[in-house]
Amino acid sequence: MSDITDTIYEIMVFINLNLFEHITLDMLSNRFSYSKYHLHRKFKEIAGITLNAYIRKRRIENSIYLLSANPDIDITEVAGYCGFSSATYSREFRNVFNRTPNEWRNIYKKNAADQKDSNICKNYKQFIDYSDTGIPKEIAKISIVDLQPVRISAKIYYGDYCDAKTGDVWNQVKSSNRCGGQYVLISLNSPAVTDRESCLYLLGFESDRDIPEFCNIVLDGKYAVLDYEGLRSRFREAYTWAIKYYFPQKGLKYDYRVQFHKYGMVPNRNNCDIACKIYIPVSYL
Repeated sequence: MSDITDTIYEIMVFINLNLFEHITLDMLSNRFSYSKYHLHRKFKEIAGITLNAYIRKRRIENSIYLLSANPDIDITEVAGYCGFSSATYSREFRNVFNRTPNEWRNIYKKNAADQKDSNICKNYKQFIDYSDTGIPKEIAKISIVDLQPVRISAKIYYGDYCDAKTGDVWNQVKSSNRCGGQYVLISLNSPAVTDRESCLYLLGFESDRDIPEFCNIVLDGKYAVLDYEGLRSRFREAYTWAIKYYFPQKGLKYDYRVQFHKYGMVPNRNNCDIACKIYIPVSYL
């Protein structure tokens, strides 16, 4: 992987960690020490869309969670939270999901069948169709925690997490984890919303030292923690249940910070069963 490709992936990580901040090409040029013209050209070449289009798209994709966890919130408020006017937000939302925010939410609320496909993925129907209000049996415990700052050393992975290449990355991570820190998978995108080939992940572990070719980030803030143990195939249902039913009942809303999983050992994507702690960022209404 070339240096500029690594840099573009680092820029994607920076954008997703600061999604609702004011991000400009000049800022990124200064931060990553490349000319803005070179960054602009290479970003489009590697990501397939321009930098500004990527930021808009990620904000729209993230707003799905805000709409899901807050079914009665005014669309104008969601638009403002994401940095759009109401009209611009509706237009951009339609460009990404092939429907307006109100159309999507009306379908979501009614659990109605809908034949209109998303422009970027098919998995959005999990939100609409999932209607089991009872706590999934795979969730042993739920708690709300104020996470104190924890430093993560991680490798960046861009693409389909189910690809065999993730095993090679986890092996690199494992060989570097000499301090025995818990393993962490940070999902900057969800394949339920973002095209699987364009998802961005950080695969790493808790660490207090700099490791060559690893990036370092700090996680903190309020999180809902789901102790999960069960089939990997039901993993996404735990997320959906928490966002769709648990959060509204508890006066919580999905926050813009990153979600992640903690593991006692390197996760094996080939295992049918999985045991981990799911951390979903939240704040109180």
